[in-house]
Amino acid sequence: MIIRERYADFGPTLAREKLDECHGIRLCKETVRQLMTQAGLWVPRKQRPPKVYQPRARRACFGELVQIDGSDHRWFEDRAPACCTRCGACHEAGHDAGEFEHARTGQTEGYTGRR
Repeated sequence: MIIRERYADFGPTLAREKLDECHGIRLCKETVRQLMTQAGLWVPRKQRPPKVYQPRARRACFGELVQIDGSDHRWFEDRAPACCTRCGACHEAGHDAGEFEHARTGQTEGYTGRR
């Protein structure tokens, strides 16, 4: 079986595409899904064990886990040079960690105020 030899770690949709593209074998994805399930290469979503996630306690203090994003873009079109919009959020405390600001770059110094 070509799927077992070459595409055992693929999902049925990608395996079907590769069978068509590389081997000229045209099957519908449901047929490939059934073949992979019968061969033990695919487990239907409803039969998969649930994923276990390690719960993480919220941080007690504001600012212990801050996420910052800076996106370079031409925010003001041709009216001003390209700049970086920066925003920070403290998801642990559940509120905003700062205001939006526009800067020329997304460098770390701009976030921390250090040079």
